[in-house]
Amino acid sequence: MKKWLLICTMVLAGCGLFAGELPAAKHAPGGVEKFTGQFEKVATNQAQIPAFGYPPYLVTAGDAGHYNSMTLGWGTFGILWQRPVANIYVRTTRYTNQFLAGSDLFTLSWYPAKHRPVVIQVFGRKSGRDTDKEAVSGFTPVLTPEGAVTYAEADLVLVCRKLFAVPLDKKTLAGLTPPAVPPTDAEWHIQYTAEVIAVYKKLE
Repeated sequence: MKKWLLICTMVLAGCGLFAGELPAAKHAPGGVEKFTGQFEKVATNQAQIPAFGYPPYLVTAGDAGHYNSMTLGWGTFGILWQRPVANIYVRTTRYTNQFLAGSDLFTLSWYPAKHRPVVIQVFGRKSGRDTDKEAVSGFTPVLTPEGAVTYAEADLVLVCRKLFAVPLDKKTLAGLTPPAVPPTDAEWHIQYTAEVIAVYKKLE
């Protein structure tokens, strides 16, 4: 019984029901004009969105005052109820999960090959709890016209509005072979499904 209470508590916290005030951002993002001066908006059905998996990409959740980023590999892109949607999967214990749970918007961003070591080594292996990722990476946070945060170094940005979150656990994944090192009961993932409300690519 105690085991299931722990799982339920982690799931509810991941979904934002127990979410408190989000930690303040370490760096204020540049204004919208800095973003629009480097990116152009493209139609979602004309965007060349990479297959989720490789290269790795960043999710940045929150707003100008409260945001955090991490590297993702999993994910899907498709259509749900005639809407373009993205599905991402984040462990309940990740620092970024607090920001996803407490925010309506997030961005998904892909980077040129020269920046991928930073995407993997800084955003993928360090936690925003105790690391200033922007300072270590040298990435420049900027604000999109929708009020979401991304980085000027990106070459493709999806702005997403969260629709719903689904906790994934051993029961919901009963038909899926577990990974070689399965997560602990406190580290199962949350699936965030979001509408892709804007797509931007770097100006050439």
